[in-house]
Amino acid sequence: MYVLMNYHTTCEECGERIDGVIARHVMDNNSSLLGNTLNNIADSVDAMNAKKGLENLVSERDWKKLNFSNGGSHHCCPYCGAHQSWENMLEPVKPKEISGGHVTSIIAFAVGCGIVGMLLGLFIMVFTNSAVWMAVSAAVCAVIGGLVGKWANGLTDKEDKESYPRRLEEYEQYVKEYNEFKESLKTRETRNEPEVDVSSARVSPETDELTEVRWPGLSRMM
Repeated sequence: MYVLMNYHTTCEECGERIDGVIARHVMDNNSSLLGNTLNNIADSVDAMNAKKGLENLVSERDWKKLNFSNGGSHHCCPYCGAHQSWENMLEPVKPKEISGGHVTSIIAFAVGCGIVGMLLGLFIMVFTNSAVWMAVSAAVCAVIGGLVGKWANGLTDKEDKESYPRRLEEYEQYVKEYNEFKESLKTRETRNEPEVDVSSARVSPETDELTEVRWPGLSRMM
């Protein structure tokens, strides 16, 4: 589910009018504990908060924190392909062949399973009246969790290595695109901004109006 608002602007390079939408994702509430009525109420509250958040960003004209879509590739011009000066183009970050973070994830698996083991040990202790079972259960589950974490890391490493050539190629293309954008800003005579119609705010359960939304903080190389 998304909160959408219409916007338009004029391309700084070719002068064509660009029409599109800004979007903010609204998390769906589908808890089986709440039921349909309470879930719908929660959805409405979340949508209202998302709408208010969009209105605040628009009033601050903080375009780099907004998500744009206009029928082209992210929010560059769909006619000539020029990136606009207000666009949030992230600085290129070269991808790693292996993402890393193995120790942290192994510890997380071990701690999580250790807690489960401790709870299981408490249950066993009720019948045995011995605290030893709680320690044994926690230790065994922690070891199992660590092994599962190591196995999961192996799968991740394999996927990283297989995808690395593609990610590296995307990175190199993005570097070229990023450098061309920075150079174009030095000679660009026109600087425009988007104009957002906040009265057009609406909730859409579909993404038909969105072609490719670029979420701030996420790189295309990820």
